[in-house]
Amino acid sequence: MGVLASNISQQGGVLLFSGKSVDSEIYQHLASLNSGEYVLKHNLPISFGLTISKELSPRLSIETGLLYTYLSSTIRSSHVYNISEKQTFHYLGVPLSLNYTFYKFNKTNFYLSLGGLVQKDISGRYISDMKIADRSLLPTDALTPLKNSYYLRNSISQDNPQFSAHLTLGASYPIYRKLYLFGTVGGVYYFDANNAYRTIYSDRKMQLDL
Repeated sequence: MGVLASNISQQGGVLLFSGKSVDSEIYQHLASLNSGEYVLKHNLPISFGLTISKELSPRLSIETGLLYTYLSSTIRSSHVYNISEKQTFHYLGVPLSLNYTFYKFNKTNFYLSLGGLVQKDISGRYISDMKIADRSLLPTDALTPLKNSYYLRNSISQDNPQFSAHLTLGASYPIYRKLYLFGTVGGVYYFDANNAYRTIYSDRKMQLDL
């Protein structure tokens, strides 16, 4: 997971996930009437998976596997409209790394890992909920009639795969024969995938990874 989340504040409704939806004209109009501040928060990515490694020499190995990652982001605004939006993505990825073991202590191996990861979303969704807090604050030229609340729930997807590169420090410990438990800490860089939906990958390309 990324150790730090990412927050972005902006006036106006440009940040809204619903702005990407063809069914959200009413949202776009109401958001344009709201001069309040929108706060976009990218939550910590959560990943887990399995990897296999092949020893190339006593200290050098190559590693690959399958990695699942859950991404979520939220938007909040309190003004004329109370707007709450949540965007989620489920990714599957294939890592490829070259590992160099530089120190051994009893059964624990300490190593450096250099490699990359390619990921593609397999499922995505956003949920948007807008409530009019005080109808008396609406401008006289607002769309009429306006409901007190609007709700959207759509499936979404990214067009392009996400590539990243990492340099990490790791430790592994054998728990049964050739089955190892491992952990890593280091840095990851996410390349621009030119996708429509903003995530922590697009808004914070350099991340500390644990």
